[in-house]
Amino acid sequence: MSTDAVLEALCQSGALVKYEAELDEDESPQRRVYLDPEVHAWINPPDSAAKHKVKYAATVRRFLKGFIVGNDFDDISKLKNLDVDEFDDPDEGVWALRIQREPKTRIFGGFPHENIFIGTHYYLRSKLPKKKWTEEKSKVHTQWAGRYKAVVEVSGTKSVAALKRLRFKTRAELTSNNKGRKNG
Repeated sequence: MSTDAVLEALCQSGALVKYEAELDEDESPQRRVYLDPEVHAWINPPDSAAKHKVKYAATVRRFLKGFIVGNDFDDISKLKNLDVDEFDDPDEGVWALRIQREPKTRIFGGFPHENIFIGTHYYLRSKLPKKKWTEEKSKVHTQWAGRYKAVVEVSGTKSVAALKRLRFKTRAELTSNNKGRKNG
């Protein structure tokens, strides 16, 4: 079962929302971001939300846009493998996008395929423990195992397919450093 077919089915079911960044004329998408509906709602607050929440959400959307257009994310300050970089654990493919603007935030998730990130949940960095983010890693595992399965139809046959989470990959392998600019 293709990753794209499973992602499409998960979006149709409401389990995920594809984040569509507002691109400039000279930009094109090089990567994709899918978010849990709660994460998507957080980065798209209603106009009636507090001004600081609307402003911070715009900062997060710009950060995600940078990922989508192919900015360099082969950098621990932007993308962190929670298993290997932080805890020297076996690589289970749990990653965090690191928004460094105050208040610092982490969007946790994983990669079902190179250049495709799925954000399962987010936390303010100040609310996270200093070490061993066991609960956050566990939440990624639980959500991935329980929510990211879909019934997909191929050639008239329906089957249940699940997204796999890539493991044992470097930042560079997961985020090819192509710039999202047309004509060079």
